[in-house]
Amino acid sequence: MITIGQILGMAAHLEGKGVSVLDMSGLAQKYGAVMSHVKIAASAAEVHVARLGTGDARLVIGCDLVVSASGDALDKMNAQESRALVNGTTSPTAEFVRNPNWQLPGSNLQHDILQACGGRNAEFIPRPSLRPR
Repeated sequence: MITIGQILGMAAHLEGKGVSVLDMSGLAQKYGAVMSHVKIAASAAEVHVARLGTGDARLVIGCDLVVSASGDALDKMNAQESRALVNGTTSPTAEFVRNPNWQLPGSNLQHDILQACGGRNAEFIPRPSLRPR
């Protein structure tokens, strides 16, 4: 995720736009959540803070389904303006490394993301219907 944020930031910079990239790596080196807050505006004067606030995400690129459906990520989405493109594959988390019997929370992660994006503005790759059996 950090690499994607840096690529988007550099592309915006090369186009003369204002940009801010804040990487939140947490426990990334121990299989923890990683988020990058990327703000792009027409000019640098329009970028006031680095971290996205509640409901500020226009686009969510989710490389991990569990992280994308976390409370922190869902709080950044809003039903009117957010769009999401998310890796629909579930990956083990750090908790699974510590406890091999751990199970994902009972929530439907894709449904939670879809609802946060207004019930229509989220795509999951690979789509469940396209997965090989």
